[in-house]
Amino acid sequence: MAQLAGVLDIWLYTVLLGLSSLLRSWGSAGRFTLVAELLPPKHRLAGNALIGLFAEASVLFGPALAAVIIGLGGAVVVIAIDAATFAVLAGTYLLAVPKTARVPLEARRSSGLAGLAGISRDRGMLGLSILTFGFFFLYGPILVALPVHVAEGSGDSAGTLAAFWAVFGVGAIVGGFAAGYLRRWRLWPVTITIVLAWGVALLPLGAGAPTGVALVMFAVGGLVWAPFPPPRWPCCRARPRGCRELR
Repeated sequence: MAQLAGVLDIWLYTVLLGLSSLLRSWGSAGRFTLVAELLPPKHRLAGNALIGLFAEASVLFGPALAAVIIGLGGAVVVIAIDAATFAVLAGTYLLAVPKTARVPLEARRSSGLAGLAGISRDRGMLGLSILTFGFFFLYGPILVALPVHVAEGSGDSAGTLAAFWAVFGVGAIVGGFAAGYLRRWRLWPVTITIVLAWGVALLPLGAGAPTGVALVMFAVGGLVWAPFPPPRWPCCRARPRGCRELR
């Protein structure tokens, strides 16, 4: 809308991106909470892995479709379509969740406060929270650097960038299938290995390797990335018992 009105500049665009990032974080937290409210504890890991699998599958097709639309109508059209689809997604969540399954608002507020207190008291969950913060803090720059890297090294920047995220999606789908079977694995070795493996997968990009090699390793990055959210999320509700089940 700002682009159509002729008022979009780099500063307004930066503010809009900041607001978008904030809402994205709330949406991710809401997804975890939704799974916790609708499924019994024994099915929550598998349920979250399934939702993550669908999310990673969208990464496989979304960038490729965006590259085609950019070629036909430009990036503005892609962003506008994407914004409209979020409204559809919000309506879907609103209608898909049975009202009888929702936890009362008072209980959700008290649960959130209890969760923060539980995390601060439990060394395992506190360490896991710090690890997760560090992982996503270091993951974030990739979202900014990869388009710049591709644009500087390839004339067909949209198609090449789409290829990177498509192969990432392929790897993530395979990793998403594996995530549902990690219940018997120890939590800390799995999460630390994922963090290290993700760093190794990015080395070809940083070293200026040929695009083919970088694509293969980015697919490996998707493979090791996908299992990271499901194994850690039962601990995010500050339940030491849930963490012990994964150790």
